[in-house]
Amino acid sequence: GCSSLASVAFPDALQTIEKEAFSGCSSLASVAFPDALQTIGEYAFEATALTSVNLPHNVEVRRFAFDPNVRSSSSSSSSSSSSSSSSFSRTQKKYGLGEGKKRFYENSAR
Repeated sequence: GCSSLASVAFPDALQTIEKEAFSGCSSLASVAFPDALQTIGEYAFEATALTSVNLPHNVEVRRFAFDPNVRSSSSSSSSSSSSSSSSFSRTQKKYGLGEGKKRFYENSAR
């Protein structure tokens, strides 16, 4: 398993992180995403120790990719924006998820 994995730095050319890639890596607390990243798959970082992430601009984050308590920021060379748990409420309404199913994340900086 990956229970002792504490951090990950991806190659610059990485475009996709597949579904469940790091799910259950309970010690994973630090991730450096490359600017070329286009997609983060469902459950990719579920049940990790992540509390915040800095996402590349325009990355597509699939359902349940992160735990709902993970704060995100999106950065690009020209601007930076931030989202918090309030963005979960917006995406929750957009996708019709019930209050008990807040385990959803989407990059709201589009």
